[in-house]
Amino acid sequence: MILTSEGYIAKSSCKNGIESVRKNAPLDERYERKTSTNGKDYFVLKAANGEVIGTSHLYESAQGRDTGIVSVKKMHLGRIWRSKPVVEFKKYGCKN
Repeated sequence: MILTSEGYIAKSSCKNGIESVRKNAPLDERYERKTSTNGKDYFVLKAANGEVIGTSHLYESAQGRDTGIVSVKKMHLGRIWRSKPVVEFKKYGCKN
């Protein structure tokens, strides 16, 4: 798992989240690269309006974090549902 979304209550909101990832993931300016209080690196994917779409797990290095960003940028919608999902959409699971 590379990126985790907010918890969705409505399935329609979850599907909108999927579309938002597909639209914003390829754009480097949508990623905010951060360091946690314990010194580990992570990133946040944001929509054009600044709303957080998803947050990564913590990485041991900035290089690991940047590799995670590349993976999200290259993802295909189908990969979300495979045995090793790239993005986890909480609550409803948004199954195709």
